[in-house]
Amino acid sequence: MWQFFFKDYYGIMLVQLPVMVINSSYGMFIRGEGKPQYFMQVNILNVLLNIFLDYLFVRWFGWGVKGIALASLLAGAVTLVCILYFFLKKSSVYKLGRFEFSRMVCKDTLLNGSSEFIGEISLSISMFAYNFVILRNIGIEGVTAFTIVGYIAFIFSMVTIGFGQGASSLISFTYGAGERGLTKELRRITNIMVLAAGAAVMLFVLGGSEWYGSLFVKNDTVVQMVRSGAGIYAFSFLFSGINVINSFYFTSIGRAMESAVISSSRGLVLLLIFIFILPPFLGMTGVWLVAPLTEVLTLFLGLFFIRKADSGA
Repeated sequence: MWQFFFKDYYGIMLVQLPVMVINSSYGMFIRGEGKPQYFMQVNILNVLLNIFLDYLFVRWFGWGVKGIALASLLAGAVTLVCILYFFLKKSSVYKLGRFEFSRMVCKDTLLNGSSEFIGEISLSISMFAYNFVILRNIGIEGVTAFTIVGYIAFIFSMVTIGFGQGASSLISFTYGAGERGLTKELRRITNIMVLAAGAAVMLFVLGGSEWYGSLFVKNDTVVQMVRSGAGIYAFSFLFSGINVINSFYFTSIGRAMESAVISSSRGLVLLLIFIFILPPFLGMTGVWLVAPLTEVLTLFLGLFFIRKADSGA
C-alpha cells in the first residue's frame, strides 16, 4: 500500500520541488534588495495557502496524499507568481534578463554551494549513524530519548539557518561592494544573535528537560535519559549556531573551501568519529557528548579560518 502513496505523492512533488528551489533562490535576491519583509510575507502566504488547500483537498475532496502534494504545488506556484511580480515591478537592483549560460559561473556556483550540499547530505548520514550506534549499544529506549531531544535540535537548526540565509545576501552584497568592515560587522551581529538564541534554548533544556520528556512518553527510563542527557547535549546550542553562520559567511564571500570544511567537519567527519568512538565506551552519556564535542572543535576550526580571512591571508 505504501508504494502507491509514495508514487501518488512524489509524482506531483517532483514537479513542485523545482518550483521550491526557484522560490528559495530568488528569495536571496529579494533580501539583497533590502526587502526581506516582502519575502517573509510571501512565505507566510505560502504556508497559509498550503494549510488551507490541504484541508480542502483532503477533507472535502477526498484526494488523500495526491491532494497534499497538489496543495504544495499550487501554493508554491502562487509564491512564484508573487516573486516574479516583485522582479518585474518593484526591484531596483536585480532585474530579470535574457539567460546566457556561463561555464565559469556554473562552476563557481556549484563549488560555492558545495558546503550546503554537504551539510544537507551529512544530516541523513549522521542520523543513520546515530540510530545504528544507539540501537546497537543502548537499545530502542535510547533512540526514543535521542529523538525527543533531537526535535529541539532540529527546530534550533532551522532558526540558525534562517539567520544565516537572512544575513548571507547582505554579507555577499557588502563584500562585493568592498565594504569589508560592514561585512565583518554583519557577521559579528549575526553571531551574537544566534549565540543569544542558543543560550536561551540551552537554559530551556536545562530547566525543563524532565517536563519536556514527559510530554512525549510515560516511560520513566526514557524520561530519565532525556533529563540526564539533555543537560549535556544542551551545551552544543551555544556553539552550533555560530558554526552555521560561519559556514554561511564563507559561502557568501565566495570561499567555498572553508565553508565546505566547516560543514563537513560538524556534519560528517568529526561527528562520525565521535559517534563510533564514544557510545561503545560511555553508553548513552557518549551519545549526548557527541554534539558538544563536535561543535566545540568545529568552532575552533571556524575561528582559525576567520582569522586568516580577516588578515587577508
